[in-house]
Amino acid sequence: QVQARFKPCRGNSGPHCTCGVAVQVGKDVFVIDRCQSGRKRRRMMYTSCMDRTLEVRKRHDYLYNLYTPYGTRIQVNLRGKTYMNLQIYPAIRDVGRTRGLCGTLSNECADDFFLRDGSYLNHANANKTCGNFRWSDYRWQPDTFSQSWKVSGNESLFEDFDPNNAEWPQERYLCVCKKNVIKMRIDGRGTPDCSSSVVSNCNRRREKVVAVGGGCEVKRSSSKFEFNRLNMKRVKREEPRDRRIKIDDLRTRTLTRIENATSFCREQMFKSNAFGLCNNIPNVHTDDAVETCALDIELTNGSLEWVDNPKEALIDRCISELRVNATLNAESNNTESVADKILSIACPNNCSNIGSCVNGTCTCPPLFGATDCSLNVTIPPEIFGIEGDGICDVSQMSCDQILVAGDDFTETETYHCKIDVTHVLFEGGTTSAGEERINGNVQTLMSVSCPVPSKRKFTSRISLKMGPVFVRTFNVSVSSDGETFSESFEFYEYNSTFQELGQTADGRPQFILKSGYCFIDERGIPDGWSSPTDNCQACNSSLDLLQWSPVNTIECEVVRVPVSSSSFDTDQLYWLLAVTLVIIAIVIVVVCQQRCRRVHLKKKSSYDVSSESSAADMELHNQMFF
Repeated sequence: QVQARFKPCRGNSGPHCTCGVAVQVGKDVFVIDRCQSGRKRRRMMYTSCMDRTLEVRKRHDYLYNLYTPYGTRIQVNLRGKTYMNLQIYPAIRDVGRTRGLCGTLSNECADDFFLRDGSYLNHANANKTCGNFRWSDYRWQPDTFSQSWKVSGNESLFEDFDPNNAEWPQERYLCVCKKNVIKMRIDGRGTPDCSSSVVSNCNRRREKVVAVGGGCEVKRSSSKFEFNRLNMKRVKREEPRDRRIKIDDLRTRTLTRIENATSFCREQMFKSNAFGLCNNIPNVHTDDAVETCALDIELTNGSLEWVDNPKEALIDRCISELRVNATLNAESNNTESVADKILSIACPNNCSNIGSCVNGTCTCPPLFGATDCSLNVTIPPEIFGIEGDGICDVSQMSCDQILVAGDDFTETETYHCKIDVTHVLFEGGTTSAGEERINGNVQTLMSVSCPVPSKRKFTSRISLKMGPVFVRTFNVSVSSDGETFSESFEFYEYNSTFQELGQTADGRPQFILKSGYCFIDERGIPDGWSSPTDNCQACNSSLDLLQWSPVNTIECEVVRVPVSSSSFDTDQLYWLLAVTLVIIAIVIVVVCQQRCRRVHLKKKSSYDVSSESSAADMELHNQMFF
């Protein structure tokens, strides 16, 4: 299902525009919510990812495609800082299986405006949708239809989603063979791939997969909900400067007459070469975009702020038609295809009328960035905090990435992560373990991931002497130039299997060892579990939380060798070894001195056999040497 959020396009009244979308496929949910201002609940991320049925891909900074296992494509084109164009492109297997505005996709007007209770809206204007519905008819407000699909609080995908009863049925997967198809037919070997990525994969080559990460729960947990209720200390921070460039003077003009609005829209839209070429593409009607533009101007009291939206939406539909129409992709007489011609000039947002479009890519002048040249890159991106409230449970997810939430993270920039590692010790207290700087990976326009430093690399010698490390804490900040970093946000890594969250102290969560567990070698060990190296040692939390305790069984008593009370302890052994070494050194010195003395005396008392020597002298000489 696809749910959308809306807010007034201008001020607090009048027509409403799409500002959020949440898509659910099976047990997967992806949310893009830009409805709130500032830091409050603005996000773009997986909020549930239990069976990998929903694939999210990014074509460029502002265009995202969400795919179901059927191949249904939900396209989201972000517009400005708040709003978006939302379009759904059904797959062939969706025909006859849908509900809502377009009914069951039967190409029959009679089943449009399909109400939630299974009936149809009984109104004359509902039958005009198949061909003769003009812009003037958009003044009609089908409130009965709209209210029937309004989502109540407990149904909202934007809030907590319980995926227990939402599994995607196996028979509704579209599978392909990953290995040799012929070989699989002969002997049944091979591996079928039933993920959403296999559907029309050739059309996704230019799209980057949005990774699952951050606060996404692999399985249902109450830890995240519990932490949200804690009394966290929040610091009021300054609002950042807007990076978006405002150079279009159209925003200051107004048109009061609809005739003027129509001609104005036509003139503005056909300034885009891509829009003009799309006029010749089947199933793409530029007149509809012009009329929608004029209607937007009328409904917003003459404002020209929304002129580009219908134009970009039509170009998106045009490119979608090119994806599935083989004739338009075929070359003729060695000339480029219609699709290639359009794609080469269809740059995002026409490069904001600032950059130049080269082969479908914007080339921006200095100081301008993003895929459409719409940002001032001298202003750093806005940082909201860490997804998942900065808490990561290693028993439920890998916790190898820290997903930093913010806005205007573009592929054209390099982001630097500064991570200060702190060890929270079991007995209390903290110790610094070092700092690492590493490049971050842009995931979406509203998130960048920073790799978690290796535990082995940041093993603090100080903490090892003070006690075992119970929890690792990371202070994370981000920079776009590698010099000026944002404020830092805390990220905690813990294991809910044997640790639990307590109340906060000074705005920081406290972690407690669960009852019935020991904490040995920085691992949680349940009571009764034996040591991996000695079956006669086991965890007994009532005796010792940090060391293995002896097992009192007959087998262990037999093999256990008693230690005499007179045995040396470690310190005594060290002293004995030191004394022994000193004695050996003294003996060596004495022996060397004696040998040196003998050599000296031998030289002094050497004699000539022909000299006169008394018998006494000879005897004394012999005594000296022998």
